[in-house]
Amino acid sequence: MAQKKGKTTSKKKKVANKAKKDLKKGVATTQVVSKKPEMKATKDTTKANTKSTKKASKSNTNSNKIETKVASKKASLSTGQSVALAFSVIGIVIIFTFIFFAIPEILSNTDIEVSNREAERVEQESNQFRDELDKQLAEEDERLYFEVNKIWKVDLDYGEFGTLNLELNSEWAPETVENFIRLVDRGYYNDTPVHRIVKQDGFAVIQGGDRENGNGTGGRSARYLSESQPNNVPDELWEVEPQFEQRDEENVLANEPRFIEPSLYSEFDADSGTVKYPKGAILMAKTNQPDSASSQYFITLTETTLPAQYTVFGRVIDNDFSLVDKIFNDVSPVSETPGLPTAEGEETPAVTDGSPNVDLILVEAKIV
Repeated sequence: MAQKKGKTTSKKKKVANKAKKDLKKGVATTQVVSKKPEMKATKDTTKANTKSTKKASKSNTNSNKIETKVASKKASLSTGQSVALAFSVIGIVIIFTFIFFAIPEILSNTDIEVSNREAERVEQESNQFRDELDKQLAEEDERLYFEVNKIWKVDLDYGEFGTLNLELNSEWAPETVENFIRLVDRGYYNDTPVHRIVKQDGFAVIQGGDRENGNGTGGRSARYLSESQPNNVPDELWEVEPQFEQRDEENVLANEPRFIEPSLYSEFDADSGTVKYPKGAILMAKTNQPDSASSQYFITLTETTLPAQYTVFGRVIDNDFSLVDKIFNDVSPVSETPGLPTAEGEETPAVTDGSPNVDLILVEAKIV
């Protein structure tokens, strides 16, 4: 019985020891088991945190990229807008420049505008010249006293040839005399050439007074304004102009014409319309148109027959024809164009109308 009790006690001890071991083991197991979840949790947490960090980092990176792209786009948009705005401004400037400058310039260069501007320029120049002329005429009126002075003595100095003394009479041709005296007073005739001489039977004259061209194509009256307003001198030879009418298909004198000064015009021929001008007379040269005299003059070298349309306004003083005769004898006309060749044995026709064969210059014209 004692053995059984010992065995039982030993058995109980074994059981107790085993229980203790199991308990310890269980504790250990429990501790191990309990540690594993904690480690796992820690690992999971770390992993989660890492993932979260990575996600956050990735998110931040993506966000930064997006912001960078947005900023870049904004910058690009801003630059593009600036360029567009700049081009718009330039375009507006070009448009306004075209509207306010180019179009008016284009329109101003049309034929009508150019013509209008030229007309305005001519009108302005004419007005300016008219003001200057009016002032000059007023000064001459105060100095020359046309209302009082009717007889004028004028010397025409032809240099080596001598001086021609003339007497001008306003009673014969008041406007013609006034025109000539004004031109003399201005020095218009000084150093002007005699550009023509005619030596024919019944027609012998010298012609001068063309200051502008010196060849008979120029000449200006004392009241000249422009080519369109030459203000030429009126014809002043007739008190009663001849009138003609058709009778039996012929022009017949229908009235009794009268000259202002009959002593200056003789033997008026109604059929030919000519009249004889006395030797040593000075008369105004002109075209065939009425009232077309300006500054050119004739001086008759002999009694001369001409159409009755040239106004006599002066004569050589006291019939002193010494210079008139000297010019007639010593000066001859020459042709400005070569003549046709003549047959053998034939004489070349004499030139009776042309420029003088020597220089005949009016050096000075002055009021005595």
